[in-house]
Amino acid sequence: MKTWIDKRVHKRDAISIAATAVMNDGLIREDVLVVNLSRSGAMVEIAESIELPDAFTLLFHHSLEPCRVVWRQARLAGVKFETVLAE
Repeated sequence: MKTWIDKRVHKRDAISIAATAVMNDGLIREDVLVVNLSRSGAMVEIAESIELPDAFTLLFHHSLEPCRVVWRQARLAGVKFETVLAE
């Protein structure tokens, strides 16, 4: 039996923020929901019809954050920001 070990550096907060996944150099934009957030990443909920690429930009709170997908499960994806957000 595998045991999951939390290796997060920054605390994640449960939230519900409407956001936009910006892909293909800004030509494609899809609505997503940020369901938890830390300074180094987030978990986003996506519609079934959306295919997130491995790297995209997340637009939320008037901020554009380049990120990459680190895991996927059904309609959820964990993303890591390219740079750590300021406190």
